[in-house]
Amino acid sequence: MKNFRVQFFLIALAFVTVFSACKKDDAPGAKPKTTAEKVVGKWNIKKTTIRTYVDEDLFDTEEDNGVAGDYVEFNNNKTYVSFTKDDGLDSGSYEILNESSMTITMDGDKLTAKVEKLDEKEFTFTSTFSETDDDGTNYKVVATFELAK
Repeated sequence: MKNFRVQFFLIALAFVTVFSACKKDDAPGAKPKTTAEKVVGKWNIKKTTIRTYVDEDLFDTEEDNGVAGDYVEFNNNKTYVSFTKDDGLDSGSYEILNESSMTITMDGDKLTAKVEKLDEKEFTFTSTFSETDDDGTNYKVVATFELAK
C-alpha cells in the first residue's frame, strides 16, 4: 500500500509540473488583433507578381523578388510609404474595408485589394485593374504583393 501511495504522489507531482509549466498563448480575455491592427508596421517586399490579361488570355507575367531595403510601411493614420531601389519613395493612403479587403489610393487612383494572407509575419494582397480600350479590347492587370516582417 505504501508503494501505491508513493507512485500516486509521483504521478500527481509529474501531472502538476507538466501542466503548470505550459505557457498560455494569450492572456485570458485578450482579443485577437483586427486586420487594421495587423497591417500597421514596416513590411519588407518579398515578391511582386504582375499578370496582364488581354481579353481574358494571359499575355504577360512579371515577377520581381524584393531587394534588401525595399519596403512598405502602413501607418496608424491610414497612410503608407513605400520604397524600392528601382522606383524610389512613394506614398498614399489605405483603408481597411473588412477582414479580407482594403483600398489603396496612390496618385489619386483608388484600387481595391483582396487580403490573401495576413498574420504577424506575412502579408499578401492582390489588386486588380481592368480597362477596355476604344476598339473593345479588354485589359486586366492583377498585381500580387508578398510582404514579410
